[in-house]
Amino acid sequence: RRLYYFPSEHYFYCFNCNRSWSEIEWLCTATNMSTTDLLREVRQFIPDACSDYVLRSNDQGCTKRVEYFLPDGCIDICDSKQVSYYKDNESVAGMLKLAIDYCKKRRLFTAINRPPTLYVSVDDFTHSKRLIIPFYNELNKIESYQSRSLYSDIHPKYLTKVGEKCFYGENNIDQNIPYLFVQEGPIDSMFVQNGIGMGGAKPTEKQGDFLRKH
Repeated sequence: RRLYYFPSEHYFYCFNCNRSWSEIEWLCTATNMSTTDLLREVRQFIPDACSDYVLRSNDQGCTKRVEYFLPDGCIDICDSKQVSYYKDNESVAGMLKLAIDYCKKRRLFTAINRPPTLYVSVDDFTHSKRLIIPFYNELNKIESYQSRSLYSDIHPKYLTKVGEKCFYGENNIDQNIPYLFVQEGPIDSMFVQNGIGMGGAKPTEKQGDFLRKH
């Protein structure tokens, strides 16, 4: 049994089934309640709980606020000014060099389907000392991300941001090509035109909707 709870990220992750849940999603699964009913019950005792969910009027359910974000303390390793700024910070500079060397070794900077940005998280509770690969949606906004460990003694190797994540590569799709090539991870997707990465072994409901749309 390898079910972990990450309090700073507010999510659960099961390494057996490669599935993740936000706190509210896990509670809904465990209690077999709808999100709306669960929110109403929780807020009887904690009024400000789950503030990223908004209850709609007239019993029409609830909606989740959409926010675009990255882990805490991210540095864009594709931005030479940001990298140069930390050149005299021994601990950070070493981490940046490790990330840049890894990207050069894997040829991520020249991949045909590379992202506009790649990051290193310096001080995030869950994703520190990891390469952050952002997932841009069709509107070219960062909606989710995957992180890869830069050190061999830090496990697991890959972590994907919880929730109804978009595919990696949605923002790079060429509509003139009649195919999408679905990969498990974003790094493989970077080397294929119209490659999209799930960031996991199973597609989320949102990713399934995206595939049906296309």
